[in-house]
Amino acid sequence: MVALVSEFILGESRDHPLDAPDIKTEQAKQAKLVREQQEEDIRAVMGTYQARRFVWETLSEAGIFKTTFTGDRRGDYNEGRRSMGLFLFERVMNYCPELYDKARDEHIARMKEGTEDDS
Repeated sequence: MVALVSEFILGESRDHPLDAPDIKTEQAKQAKLVREQQEEDIRAVMGTYQARRFVWETLSEAGIFKTTFTGDRRGDYNEGRRSMGLFLFERVMNYCPELYDKARDEHIARMKEGTEDDS
């Protein structure tokens, strides 16, 4: 009875099927494959000038570096946009930060040319 209470309260289960070493190894392999696919995807997206320009515009519109507080319901909407922007920003920064730097440099060059506003 004490073992069941300990398992329930503390989450201690010595015989749980998900604790088996082969399952944990398989889960780790799957997680690695997911991370590799995410990296491949974001690198493909950030691999062209046009896509980097689009990602820069998307991050700017999401307001990831701005406050979302408005004092009304609009703040909730802004926070949702910002949350999705942060999701994209995190992917870029985790897998290809050098391409974020490149997108920033391209944005600065477009601003100097006068072909883009200060977004």
